[in-house]
Amino acid sequence: MDLHIQLSGREIYVDDAVYIGPHCRLYGKGGIWIGAGTIFGPEVTVLSVMPSYEDPASLPFDTEVEPMPVRIGKGVWIGYGATLCPGIHVGEGAVIGMGAVVTEDVPSGAVVGGNPARVLRMRDPEIIRSLLREDKLFGRDRARMLRRRRMGLEEIEQGEREKAKVE
Repeated sequence: MDLHIQLSGREIYVDDAVYIGPHCRLYGKGGIWIGAGTIFGPEVTVLSVMPSYEDPASLPFDTEVEPMPVRIGKGVWIGYGATLCPGIHVGEGAVIGMGAVVTEDVPSGAVVGGNPARVLRMRDPEIIRSLLREDKLFGRDRARMLRRRRMGLEEIEQGEREKAKVE
């Protein structure tokens, strides 16, 4: 996987069962929070700072940047080549279309697309709430299975170490 992460100043927080596709760029200086079960298609860009250009000390902009955190809710699908601009919030269960440029907050359950992104339709909010309540997030079962598998291997290894001590 080719993932570029800039961690100067703030952090990037990634919850369980998140998939980040190839060639994604996450610039985390202003802070990025990614909810569980979120999927990034290839070449998604997330920006979390804005350069100052109003009263710059130099052109085209000043050396100072304003941190503008990005928050992405649970169960979000971000399509190929989408760009999330600084300071936006993407609600749970939202879908961001390929190549969309998200400049404003995206409501929970919204399907957005375009440049700038606009709401194309809304998903059923009751279905989204129900799926979140039941923890039916894409990849969550796989993450649990891998954790159990790792725990099982650790328990077997621990048992073998204890057995070797006795012998």
